[in-house]
Amino acid sequence: MGDAVASSNDRWKAPAWQRWLAIVIFAVASLILTIRFPPADALGWIAQQLGTTYGVPMLFVAAMFVLVGCLLIKERRLRVLRYISFVIAAYIGLSGVLLIATPV
Repeated sequence: MGDAVASSNDRWKAPAWQRWLAIVIFAVASLILTIRFPPADALGWIAQQLGTTYGVPMLFVAAMFVLVGCLLIKERRLRVLRYISFVIAAYIGLSGVLLIATPV
């Protein structure tokens, strides 16, 4: 009976590599949003390198946060991080779409 309980609890646990990958992607996406260096921030630098508007890198960052949420979909212990990443992804994605749609 103890094995049945352990296997049902393992069903709600993501593999260790998946948890670590989600944490690393969350950290990288957060750094892209927050790093400021002269003469611009990281998002502005990425947009300049790609030759696009400011909203395109924001959509990439939003996709990174969605990926974090999807990687943690089976994880119970990190569900707060999953919800936070989905909320951030929605906010950043909406901001990116509005920046792309707004004429300069």
